[in-house]
Amino acid sequence: MTTTTANGIEIAYELAGPVDGTVILLTRGLGTQLVDWPAAFLQGLLDRGFRVLRYDNRDAGLSQKIGSCEAPDPTAPPQSFYTLFDMADDAVGLLDELGIERAHILGISMGGMISQIVAARYPERTASLISVMSSAGQSDPLSGPAEALEALREPWPPAADRAAIIARSTRDGRLFGSRTHPTDEGTLREQAIVAMERCYCPGGIERQRAAISAAGSREALLRHIAAPALVIHGDEDPLIDAATGARAAQLIPGAIFDLVAGMGHDLPAPLVTKLVETIAAFCRSAEKGPSST
Repeated sequence: MTTTTANGIEIAYELAGPVDGTVILLTRGLGTQLVDWPAAFLQGLLDRGFRVLRYDNRDAGLSQKIGSCEAPDPTAPPQSFYTLFDMADDAVGLLDELGIERAHILGISMGGMISQIVAARYPERTASLISVMSSAGQSDPLSGPAEALEALREPWPPAADRAAIIARSTRDGRLFGSRTHPTDEGTLREQAIVAMERCYCPGGIERQRAAISAAGSREALLRHIAAPALVIHGDEDPLIDAATGARAAQLIPGAIFDLVAGMGHDLPAPLVTKLVETIAAFCRSAEKGPSST
């Protein structure tokens, strides 16, 4: 893992895989870090010959923070420091810094929103778009069970309360994940500890959340995406309903919609091989041209 300046922001990233492999750019969701990608998912892409570029969004992980990491006053109105469009420029700036002309652009949740913007605004840099568990930015993309939505909006504990942070992250992983293929509590706890020790920045989470709101709807933008597009969504997603993902796919010309049975707002271990195979086949088809997609 190293850092570079992209779009005027210090970005932490990791690039792995064969030098001659086609690059897949992986963008994470709200408040999560490059270490949150499942190891089996990354290895699956590497085993299929891709060069995998993952990074921390601004205000997450080891990338630059745009303000304090202290949790903001929950009663104060949200303040927008930047939008998803700025974050999309960060992603393209990273490609620039690394001398990567084109890449498959893959993002999950908020990362899917960022990836959609990259594909729409930078068609010459986009070999294909893979938008996972994301939306088109409708007025209220969150439409799941009340318990999950309330958990998402709950204020984060103070940095000094490590036990509360770990408990909160573990609970969220359980609530947001697959019901059919739940991740065991021990694994969720281990993941929470790794993420917390690397970076704990609730202030950054709130700024990213404000960036989503400030960006507004992307429905018109999605209609201009020219690259081959694959939209993946789980039928058990408790945060962004599968119908919302289907709507995004309908807006992108020629997009393929893949509804994955038993997938929540996560990449559950029993489904990783299937997801990697689907993504790899789609990317290879996109590389061969329109007649193969």
